[in-house]
Amino acid sequence: MYKYESELVDNFIYLKNFQNEYIEECPFRWGNIDLVEYETSSFRFLSELQIKELSNKESLLIFSMLYKSRPHTFEYILKKLDLTKDRLVMKLKSLERTEIVVKAGNLYSINNNIDFPDIIVRAYEMKLTDIRKAINQAVINKQYCDYSYVVMPEEKRKLCLEYKDIFQKCSIGLLLVDNNNIKEVVRAKRIKEVNYNKLASKIKIVNFCG
Repeated sequence: MYKYESELVDNFIYLKNFQNEYIEECPFRWGNIDLVEYETSSFRFLSELQIKELSNKESLLIFSMLYKSRPHTFEYILKKLDLTKDRLVMKLKSLERTEIVVKAGNLYSINNNIDFPDIIVRAYEMKLTDIRKAINQAVINKQYCDYSYVVMPEEKRKLCLEYKDIFQKCSIGLLLVDNNNIKEVVRAKRIKEVNYNKLASKIKIVNFCG
């Protein structure tokens, strides 16, 4: 039905009729994600200075370690991150200055007033025939999004159903596309883990739309 992967992507976008924003060939990771959809009610979560600070890799590494976690000492943070002592001192001071991190005694934590962007990110991996590669890339995409999907042509239904257990085990969704419809065969489960890559993806979206 589809001669090129780009035709599958174009028809999927047409049929999906996105109510939310989307990015094609999204550069969240090496090799890009074919299509990323994101939704949010507002981008007014962080100040411009805070967004700029968290766009720095080292600052975001520290933030991702402290985010939704108990407070930690300087020594603990130094042990866990690949930063020199002087570099960590400098970045913590910068995070304190921008009111992202607060220090109480010898403990560092995220400022309670920080409202990190509550952006829902869905990643779609498109493939015409290579389902194993599609699943592998969709598993990698889970590090960068809240929901991960594989999208393939409807004519590959029989092949896809052979891997249904893997989709379910990996919490990956499966969507099949024909000329007129998108059919959800396996529902994706939300990936609740919060890590550096996912936070970095959401900061990039804020920068895309800033």
